[in-house]
Amino acid sequence: MSTASQIIRDYALQQVGGPYIYGATAQKCTPSYRRARQAQYPKYANIIARMCPVLSGQSSSCSICNYNGMLAHDCAQLTRWAAAAAGLKLPSGSKSQWTAVKWLKTGTIDTLPGSQVAFLYRVTASGVSHTGIYTGDGFVVDARG
Repeated sequence: MSTASQIIRDYALQQVGGPYIYGATAQKCTPSYRRARQAQYPKYANIIARMCPVLSGQSSSCSICNYNGMLAHDCAQLTRWAAAAAGLKLPSGSKSQWTAVKWLKTGTIDTLPGSQVAFLYRVTASGVSHTGIYTGDGFVVDARG
């Protein structure tokens, strides 16, 4: 496996179980960070609050939170930061990543080389709604709400 593939895989695997926050950019998950994303994306404010013990009123601190101290991502930021860990630059959104990058190879999941790390994109008639990372060993890491 190439160094770039190993770095991508290692970054992705370190994020497994991490919090999904719409618009999150690999920052530590805190109530204040969540509040800032709520202000930035008011349409998703309730969803962002629901998964936070402090913002949902379940606790006065982060001590009971499963995400305490973890980095928060949305799907496109997970792939973007994994690429950055390997020295690659991807744009911000999943649609932008899919359309702006000249990919070496494209195709459907069933045509993936079994041991190669790959970025996956859900492409539908209405756009590119999701992205994740195929780890090259039969598993996918993605950030989803």
